[in-house]
Amino acid sequence: MRKRHEQSVTTPSEARELFDRMADEFRAARDAGDLALAKRVRSGMGPLYALRLSPRDREAVTGLMREFKQWVRDQEPRTPADASLRALGALIQDLGTRRATLTTAELESRLAGADRLRRGLSVPLPDAQKKALRRWRGNLRHRQREESRSAGPRSDEKATGAASDRGAEAPRLDREAVVALVDRIRPLLQDEPLLSALVAGADLSPHGLYRHIRFSHGRERVPDASLEIHWRMEVLELFQLWRHR
Repeated sequence: MRKRHEQSVTTPSEARELFDRMADEFRAARDAGDLALAKRVRSGMGPLYALRLSPRDREAVTGLMREFKQWVRDQEPRTPADASLRALGALIQDLGTRRATLTTAELESRLAGADRLRRGLSVPLPDAQKKALRRWRGNLRHRQREESRSAGPRSDEKATGAASDRGAEAPRLDREAVVALVDRIRPLLQDEPLLSALVAGADLSPHGLYRHIRFSHGRERVPDASLEIHWRMEVLELFQLWRHR
């Protein structure tokens, strides 16, 4: 029936009248939560909007067409990966918006949150988001270095230095202190190759525990046939990343 009405439209005023009736049908389907009907109605409105409306009418209803399109898009089923990617996108956008007022502690906390979201992804992170997070981690490392320089050596560091000057051996960190350092450093390196890739087997192949370590850190699984090539690329990238650090 609607197709016959569309074919009978001969003037811009008739096209606008039909468009308005279809818009009312869409609103009724939206209010009833009938996504399938709403999609069909909007699909029919598209050609009418693009080909039959006058330029003035088309400009007047452009916002309405966008509103209907967004509603349909919002109702589409989302996977957990979609939700995580949207959350990551919002987090990165917030970092950019608050760049001037963001404290180092806040930046560190948000990047740790980004790492938690990434671990929940079952799909690769888009390159744009990966590069943005890498830049922010570089920003965090720069901030931490600058703050460390401005703070100066702590009293315990001075004592350790004095002991070294006297020829005494500096005390080693206990296990609890080492674990605390690891927990702090790990989020800064989450999107970089694992440092454990540098530990090779006796025949200069990936160490037997390399796959297990990747799995433990939530990294994407690499097929057996591609593991050694992937490992060699990881080692090469590590050398390039750490060359000037």
